Order: sequence, then C-alpha cells, then structure tokens
Amino acid sequence: MHNVQPAPSSVILDGISPDMLDISWDRVTGVEILNGDLADCVDLLRSTHGLTCLILRAIEAEMSRFSGIESTTHRSLRSLKIDGMLDTLSLLTLPALQELFVEPFTYHVVGFIERSGCNLTWLTIKWESGYGLDDECVEEDIMSLLEHTPTLLELGLDAVPLSDAFFERLKPINRLYCSSSNEAQTGRFLPVLHTLVIRCIMKFPWASVCGLFDPAPPQHSLPTLKIFRLVLFPDTGQGDASYDCVSIPLCAAKFLVDARKVFKVQISVSDESSSILLRSSVRS
Repeated sequence: MHNVQPAPSSVILDGISPDMLDISWDRVTGVEILNGDLADCVDLLRSTHGLTCLILRAIEAEMSRFSGIESTTHRSLRSLKIDGMLDTLSLLTLPALQELFVEPFTYHVVGFIERSGCNLTWLTIKWESGYGLDDECVEEDIMSLLEHTPTLLELGLDAVPLSDAFFERLKPINRLYCSSSNEAQTGRFLPVLHTLVIRCIMKFPWASVCGLFDPAPPQHSLPTLKIFRLVLFPDTGQGDASYDCVSIPLCAAKFLVDARKVFKVQISVSDESSSILLRSSVRS
C-alpha cells in the first residue's frame, strides 16, 4: 500500500521550515508562519501558486542574508497579514492582493502598494512608536499610501498619529481634488470608502471630526461612508497641544448625532473601556 501525502488546505508553521512538512502543497490556500525565516517565506510564495491567504508573525532574517534573497511576484495571494519585519514587503509584488494588515507601519508599505498595483478593499495599519519617524512623517506617508488605494472599502488606523491634516484631506470638498495618477482615475480621495475605524490619541480638534460630515451640497457629501468609529486613548503625555479625550463638547456631540440621521451613517465614539462617549455627552 502506497503512502499518501496529506493534502491540507491550511497550514500553521511555528519555528519550522516548510520543507520539514511531508505534505502536498498543491491544495494549500492558507498559511500562517510564526518565528520563521524570511528566505523560507519567500520560497514558499515562489513555489505555492494556489496560496490566497498568508499570515507572517515574528519573521527574522540576518542582514547579510537579506540582500541575497530574490524578490518574487505572486499572482493569487489575496490576503496578507504581516506583524514585524516589514522589510519583507520590499521583496514582494502581489497584484491580486485585496486585504492587508501591517504592524508597524513603515515607508516600505507605500512602495509595496505602488509596485503591486493591487486593488485593495480592506486595509488595517497599526503603528508603534520608536522607529525613528516623527508623527508628522508617519501621517504624511499614510496619506500618500491612501492616494494609491482608490478601491478601498474598509480602513482601520490603530494607534496611528493623526492630526487635523488627515481629516482635512478626507473632508468631502477636499476629496474632489486628486494629486496622483491613481486618484485621477476616480477624481476623489478614497472614493468608495464604506467603513472607517480609528483608534488613537486625540490630538486634533473636534471640528476636524465634524468636518467629515459637513452639511454642504449633496455632491460634496460622503455618500459611501456608512460606518465611522472613533476609539480614543488617554494622552499620557498631556502636552500643551493635547485635546480632551474623555468627553465630547456638547455642540460637537449634537452635530454628530444629527449627522447620523442626515447622512444615514453609523457614528460611534468611545474610549478604551468601550464607554460610549457620544451618547453620554448628548445626555449631559
């Protein structure tokens, strides 16, 4: 009786090389790699053509070996979650990618999206401080990235440093102006965005948030945005430029409650403990 190789559809590798598994990789569509080697990850993409979902956590590579790893293009991968070692993105081109989660954000993400030319529909970015970039540079890089994602439906920004500049760019009237070739195809910034979830320290005025729902003429509204969630962290720095992030001014709260009805948008504002700040502010 001949031995038949197992043919799973999904595989989890923790600290071992894919070569160590005696399986048929032909039917594998999902792989999660923890504590793996970067060269093994790239080789896996190069050889597993049916892969559609890949999760990379705690991937490592010696710098002396990194320069010797050849880049690869994978034309079937639709979902990528990468936690750490974002240098990996400089080796990949993924034209079919639709969903992307990256932690932490680095400039490699911008070049990766431009090079891949993919039609992202879901993007979550998580930021961690301590990577030698100031808040303003991170925000500018993220806005540059978003100019290349005109097909984005859902956007999540977790612990990303945001100022009123981000909200100004997202305002309905400003979305009408394009600043890149990708935007020129649609004439708008994030033209089909449906869901926006932001978790951050509030270092912008409430007027910036309300500006997303400016009661301008209908052609200047955000017709596709139907879910907006804002989760606020406490500002441990408490600098002079910090804003109150434990309550909402009554005028802003009333404006956002009215915007729910006018624009038929699910608007929620809460803190880390899931306290609903918007509702409590209106009642106070």
